[in-house]
Amino acid sequence: MTFLTSGVDRSGSAGLGSTLVVAANSQRRGLTFQNLSDHDMWLTETDRPAEAGVGYRVIPFESFSVSTCSAIHVFTGVASAPFAATEY
Repeated sequence: MTFLTSGVDRSGSAGLGSTLVVAANSQRRGLTFQNLSDHDMWLTETDRPAEAGVGYRVIPFESFSVSTCSAIHVFTGVASAPFAATEY
């Protein structure tokens, strides 16, 4: 199996509701995510959309890392919430 050799930028902006951050990827070892907004975000590592109160809560300006090759979704209750993300 060939893993990603360096970080791949997956930064973006989450819309109102659930947004796909990265699709499932058998070559990924993990993902580092930072909430760059003033609002809480919720991450899930499943094929299901994220929702408030389910999964990993990432408070404003905090980072979160997870070792997974599953899809990652983020939920936020605002129309435009920036985040930084790197998959590796």
